[in-house]
Amino acid sequence: EVKIGGRTVGGMTGSRTAGFLGRIPVEAIIADRLPHWRPHGFQTGSSPLCLCTWVDNLFSASDSLSGAIYILEDFESQLQQHWHMNIKRSSRCCMVSDGNLDVPDDGDRWPLVDTFIVLGHAVQSSGSIRACWSKARSTMWKAFWANPGASAAVHLPRNEKLALMSRAVLPQLSFRCSRWPPQRQIGRELDLLQQKMTAS
Repeated sequence: EVKIGGRTVGGMTGSRTAGFLGRIPVEAIIADRLPHWRPHGFQTGSSPLCLCTWVDNLFSASDSLSGAIYILEDFESQLQQHWHMNIKRSSRCCMVSDGNLDVPDDGDRWPLVDTFIVLGHAVQSSGSIRACWSKARSTMWKAFWANPGASAAVHLPRNEKLALMSRAVLPQLSFRCSRWPPQRQIGRELDLLQQKMTAS
């Protein structure tokens, strides 16, 4: 239920509704503050990239670490002022490209990391995909042991186990590898992983 003007109004409940309503503060702040963020965003040929968002995840981009932090600090200031909401301390981190010596003014508030998770992808400051591949391999094994490798599937025919592996395990890889450049070593490791799972 939602209170509007002192009156209680009924409404749908559930995660979809909560997710939809959670977008309102995010979208309102972006619409209002985008002109203020443009000078601090990552400058491209047409218009600057300032902020990316998915549900309640926020990612800023800038030509400088201070610019990226400024955008998120301003976003949080608006979130507190207009919506009485905060960003959790544990949800903050910042990253610069390898070789960039910028450090945040407040390292406790904005811990500097060399890898962080963006919508399931492990992004590294070096541009390497090794951390993302390790995370993908771990989730693939988890999906394998919960599906075709589970004790409940032991009596399934081999073709059904392989079909189940394609439905449950392959999407874990397909989602993450969509941004990876081809690499011979990762290809070898992927072949080995597939052989082990098929043998199992």
